[in-house]
Amino acid sequence: DSDGREFRPDRVVAIPGHTFIIDYKTGERSDSYKFQVRRYVRLYRQMGYPDVSGHVWYLHDDHVENI
Repeated sequence: DSDGREFRPDRVVAIPGHTFIIDYKTGERSDSYKFQVRRYVRLYRQMGYPDVSGHVWYLHDDHVENI
């Protein structure tokens, strides 16, 4: 980010016109995970990536939460 901190989402998929930020989680659902992915989305938008969307994928129950 602009303060020099480093953030690393689990996966970034960039296709023409859209960018998907995906974070994989093995634990229970948590609002803190949504906050984390929102930060990634904000940072990628600031970097100029097009149409950024965030997703938390809970592996234990194969549930994807769109952020």
